[in-house]
Amino acid sequence: PLPAEYWGVWRFHLDPVDQGLRVKVHAPAFDDSGWPEIRVPAWYSETEIGAYNGVAWYRMHFRVPDAWRGRDLRILFAAVDKEGWVYLNGQLLREHTAESEGRSVNDIYDSPFFADAPAGVVRFGEDNVLTVRVRNAFAGGGISRPVFIHAPR
Repeated sequence: PLPAEYWGVWRFHLDPVDQGLRVKVHAPAFDDSGWPEIRVPAWYSETEIGAYNGVAWYRMHFRVPDAWRGRDLRILFAAVDKEGWVYLNGQLLREHTAESEGRSVNDIYDSPFFADAPAGVVRFGEDNVLTVRVRNAFAGGGISRPVFIHAPR
């Protein structure tokens, strides 16, 4: 897996009117340089953001070793509280929602899941952008547990 230091600090943005998809914050070319950094896990309790219900975005820029060229990646989320959509380089890889999982938000909010990224989406030896759209409806929320990436064989 990529070293843990890749997965601790993300760019973060609250989206209370849910316009992020319209303005394409998941696109690799989107400029997130003005977004504050936040340490994963979570957007509540441990941060100055406090309680928030609604949509928020996380973005992480990282490099995949050139030695992994041609390999698919697997991105493991230990938990996203409550619902999440995972994009790599602008492409939706996985939806982890009550609707997509066929279970209630109460059943999925604390459960691990993974998103597979086909090698054709990955930029080996170059900048990649992992974007997560999170929707929270009650209590705390956000990327609430660690995120790992690796290239299984």
